[in-house]
Amino acid sequence: MKMAKKVLAVVMAIAMLAAFSSVSMVVSAEDAKDSVEGIRWFPADMTRNGGYDDMWEVEVAADGGLVCQRFNEADQNPDAQDALLDTTYDENGALTISRNANGDQDPYWPRIRTLYLENMPAIDLSTANTLYFDFTATESWMIALDFNGSLELKLAKAICEAAGTANLGSTDEDGVAGTYKGSINLNDVINGIATSAADPHKTEMSALQSMKKIFVPMAQIFVVGSRSASMTINSLYISSADDPTGEKCDLMDMGLVYGDDFYDTDDAPATDDASADDKDEEPADDKDDAAENTTTTTKAAANNTGGGVNIWVIVGIVAAVVVVAVVVVIVVTKGKKKGA
Repeated sequence: MKMAKKVLAVVMAIAMLAAFSSVSMVVSAEDAKDSVEGIRWFPADMTRNGGYDDMWEVEVAADGGLVCQRFNEADQNPDAQDALLDTTYDENGALTISRNANGDQDPYWPRIRTLYLENMPAIDLSTANTLYFDFTATESWMIALDFNGSLELKLAKAICEAAGTANLGSTDEDGVAGTYKGSINLNDVINGIATSAADPHKTEMSALQSMKKIFVPMAQIFVVGSRSASMTINSLYISSADDPTGEKCDLMDMGLVYGDDFYDTDDAPATDDASADDKDEEPADDKDDAAENTTTTTKAAANNTGGGVNIWVIVGIVAAVVVVAVVVVIVVTKGKKKGA
């Protein structure tokens, strides 16, 4: 009997592993994009969490380390006492980031940034080679793109030169106050840095040129200067030279990784008015109720795992393995009786 219990325990463990593996594979295959034609950071989609997406965060270098917080900290704390940067959207999805009294440390380099996407999705810089921008800065600023986890491309120098506002001496220098609207060829910028003996990022850009596969970069936007310094970003995206409006771009938000179901609000609790209306309606057929409940339960399970998981496949796997386990136990038990 002890042997039968051991066999059953092992088989059940395998069943659980199979179930979890199935969830992981389905989510990865159905929801995460392998590649994009272009990527857009701004304008944000205001129908998705009002633009305050968990793909973004605020980060500052302070007290000898890094401090990070959610992008909508001011909303979470109405008094904004703890917000390291103030972030405000307009109705069109343009974002204004402003320094505040909390940024009193020295040095202090407040920025917003997207999360790293180190293995998905890919972007082809041979075609998606143009950065389009439209922003206004009241004081100094920096925009940087980090490719494949650690290869940082600083763009203030190239953008200032394209706009004719300043000729910076190094790619490490911050941009100057002004209004910027236009585009730059990223490959030209990367090649210029890679072939410049004096540029401090020559090695990084040479490494980027040798990469066989490049993933969507992490965007960093710094607002530098006094406590009143701010930037308003109307648009910022990478696309091809023949797509100046960014029609081919995917939006950089959590939907890029988890799919549009990440923002599905169909399962939100009904309002009091809706509940009152339901009371006035005639009872539905029991079969219809059962079907609706089954659909809602399955949809909720899919949303909790990132979307797109067929829960019945997993249940079937577990059930099949349990049957095998029972058969094994019977065989082992009979074997022991015969040998007794």
